[in-house]
Amino acid sequence: VITKGALVLCKGNSELNIPGSLHFIDMENGNARQLNVNIGKDPSEIYVYGSKVYITCTGEDAVMVLSTRDFTLLEEIDTKEEMGEEEGAGPRGLTGYGSKVYVSTNGGYVGVIDTTSIAMTGMPYKVGGKPEGMGVALNSNNVPLLYVANNDGYYTTIDLSQGGVTESKPAMLHSPAQIAAASFETSTVLFILDNGQTEEGVQKDAGVYAVSGTNVEKTIPDATGMTAAGQYIVTYNAPAGSNSTPSYSLFNVNSYAGYMAFPKGGDTQYPIAEPTAISMDPNTYAVYIGDAEGF
Repeated sequence: VITKGALVLCKGNSELNIPGSLHFIDMENGNARQLNVNIGKDPSEIYVYGSKVYITCTGEDAVMVLSTRDFTLLEEIDTKEEMGEEEGAGPRGLTGYGSKVYVSTNGGYVGVIDTTSIAMTGMPYKVGGKPEGMGVALNSNNVPLLYVANNDGYYTTIDLSQGGVTESKPAMLHSPAQIAAASFETSTVLFILDNGQTEEGVQKDAGVYAVSGTNVEKTIPDATGMTAAGQYIVTYNAPAGSNSTPSYSLFNVNSYAGYMAFPKGGDTQYPIAEPTAISMDPNTYAVYIGDAEGF
């Protein structure tokens, strides 16, 4: 598999009626260009899976599906129409497993998109308020489980083979935002990015927690953004309301030997002052960091 490029999703400004936009960075020549595709207002997340690109547009209550071949729009899925007025409101997170892509919504549900028909299928899963990031892992019996981070203090587990839904509220967690699931021989460990708490306008105690059963451990003490690929988790730390310099760290899931901080902040021409997004290439492990200043 060869990585041809990276896609960058820009949110625009819904208050000023500026729609979101999609850009492509060509790995062969390093050039970036804006793609001629309408993705509506307030897009939240982009997810490349198989031969398609999925984009949640929270402000449009829709999931846009594009072709990776030429980035043309294949389908616009109206989540309210397909899932229900309440259930489909405000699509947010995305993840895939097998022939399905899963989408979380502000309505407190997870919907299922069939990647072949590009249509929603089955009933949505009820997962509680404010679901965000998701991750899939096989348990010791090879049953696929979908884990959903709920922003109001817990995570939800969905058995994708039987459809069962359970909720877990581990101690120490305040506001889970993202989740990466790692399967080992005898257990599954969830790495949950928690937004922490806000005191006097400053975000505090954000970090990544490792959750295995009833055991909870803060593996990366300072993190407000997270990406995972292969055996690695990379984070940035830029708390809202803080004037501190952004910091970055690398964690190896397999060795579990702790995390390593590294002083990466862009170059002298384009220093990263306000990181807002981070992603890792699963083929090369190159890390991409988006800055609020527009680069």
